[in-house]
Amino acid sequence: MVLDRPIFGVGLRGYDSVYNQYDFLNGQYGRGRSVHSSHLQVLAEMGFPGAIVWMWLFANAYLTLFRVRSRSRNPLVSGEESHFLFTMANAMIASITAFLVGGSFIALALNDLTWLTFVLIVALDRLSIQALGGRSSPHHSKAISRRKGSTVTRGARQSKCSGRIEVRDAISGGEIVRPQHDCPRAGSGAAGPTAGTRRHQWRRAGKRPAPRSKLKLEGG
Repeated sequence: MVLDRPIFGVGLRGYDSVYNQYDFLNGQYGRGRSVHSSHLQVLAEMGFPGAIVWMWLFANAYLTLFRVRSRSRNPLVSGEESHFLFTMANAMIASITAFLVGGSFIALALNDLTWLTFVLIVALDRLSIQALGGRSSPHHSKAISRRKGSTVTRGARQSKCSGRIEVRDAISGGEIVRPQHDCPRAGSGAAGPTAGTRRHQWRRAGKRPAPRSKLKLEGG
């Protein structure tokens, strides 16, 4: 069939109708039989160009899914999105691999689920780009830089740290910039001076710093 019509093949769903013309056994095993292979079905019904496109679809699907897996491990992607993208990419890889093997023994090239799988892969690729692009955009970088010397968020607690440039991304939870010096201790007041700041002020005033125990009581 392919050698007779190498460019366009016998047409979609045309294999069964022309099977008898190429059956050199004269119907010994039946008439109008199926090809029983999705890959040979594409080759016979759509010719060599169709078979090339068919192979390109699966090769591109694998490359896309491995890119999604790589993006899911990017630190800019949140933990929940990373788990979703990585799991879905693995599921799609398993799905198309199973079809490549199982499709060799059944004619399902025109099955709806086959093409729905390609649509899901494209959608997953767009989601991974969106998840990564939203965190690496200039607006996101400016939002991080504005946190320098301002409120630092750690879960539900916030504290004012003048000169402190430790920033944790509220989306991924990862540390962006390391601290320059310590913030006030817990219980000393969010905006109150640290013990080291008090000692420095007392030295400049010619006063003797109070013992550490009194400092703790004053801070409380």
